[in-house]
Amino acid sequence: MIDCIRTALTKVRKDKFQTMARNTIESTCPVCNKTYTRFQGTRQRCCSYSCARLQPIGIRIENSIIKESNGCWVWTKCIDESGYGVSWRDGRKIAAHRASWEYYNSPLQDGEWVLHKCDNRPCVNPDHLFIGNALDNAQDKISKGRGQGKLTPDQVRAIRSDPRASRKVAPEFRTSKTTILQIRRRLLYDWVD
Repeated sequence: MIDCIRTALTKVRKDKFQTMARNTIESTCPVCNKTYTRFQGTRQRCCSYSCARLQPIGIRIENSIIKESNGCWVWTKCIDESGYGVSWRDGRKIAAHRASWEYYNSPLQDGEWVLHKCDNRPCVNPDHLFIGNALDNAQDKISKGRGQGKLTPDQVRAIRSDPRASRKVAPEFRTSKTTILQIRRRLLYDWVD
């Protein structure tokens, strides 16, 4: 019985391998000019991951985006936990929207941030990006309804004057007890009197 199963599995593996072998094509790596085999229909452009990282950033951007009808160039490769695209430059990680800005416009200075007009984190279209600093980024978040722009100054004053425990006040304002504590300690909304 076990020999029959082994024989059947070996035949399945052999058939699968032969099918895969028929669906491969020979390509030449644009970075090192080495010939390699890749599966037909894949977007693999280089012979290895290390060669792909050495590919010029402009080619990597073009090979890693989908152009949507709203004008966004959505990054399709690696996305970090915050939703931003990630690329590599000189052996180090770099945010894809920063790499796009530097490639299509100019190098960034210390303290400069690349912000999105479209508010779409994986977008790398240079027409949807603009330069700012940390303060501009915070103001942009508030103006788009994210970050500290959730509560009005009157609500902040009400939170500070409420004697109840933070865990009881938080559901009323649809926020966390940590946020309530930070508001009361003036770590958040310190600009409200």
